Amino acid sequence: MLQNSELLESLELLERLYTDAPTKASLLHSKHALLELCGWIEEAQDAIVKGCAQKLLDDEEIEWIAQKIEDNHHFKVGNFKNLISLVIGLNKYKEVHSNLSSTGLKYLPMIAAINSLVKPRNSHAHTHFEEARPMSKTLQSPSVLRQEALKIYEGFCELEEALRSNELI
Repeated sequence: MLQNSELLESLELLERLYTDAPTKASLLHSKHALLELCGWIEEAQDAIVKGCAQKLLDDEEIEWIAQKIEDNHHFKVGNFKNLISLVIGLNKYKEVHSNLSSTGLKYLPMIAAINSLVKPRNSHAHTHFEEARPMSKTLQSPSVLRQEALKIYEGFCELEEALRSNELI
């Protein structure tokens, strides 16, 4: 599992900068925190897919999956589902997802947290910062994003454990 310690340290630093900054700078720190968290999420998803590929596929297929990961430029849970399903199979993914949805404590909150970040991430990842933009006023503080990061990390840990118990990673 991709560790989250550096992410949490970055978010803590951004929170300190956010707290001490005038409004425009604090909004910039919020945008930075959002993009930092979303980048980490994408890397964590990639690490899980690569871990499954290492366990289940041969070298040529691993390279093919690595290229699929490299070509993925969208921040959506559905894209992760597509990538992991390529490696472990759609039926196996549906089984793991169904089991975690009914018995897991962290998995569904993780998905909800990631889904809640899609719109702000997409809005801010493809634009430069303008204080007057309506979306700039709705950015979450780095401390709120840090709490989301913890929830997401726990969900990924639960998912990885389910994959491990099914000998998929």
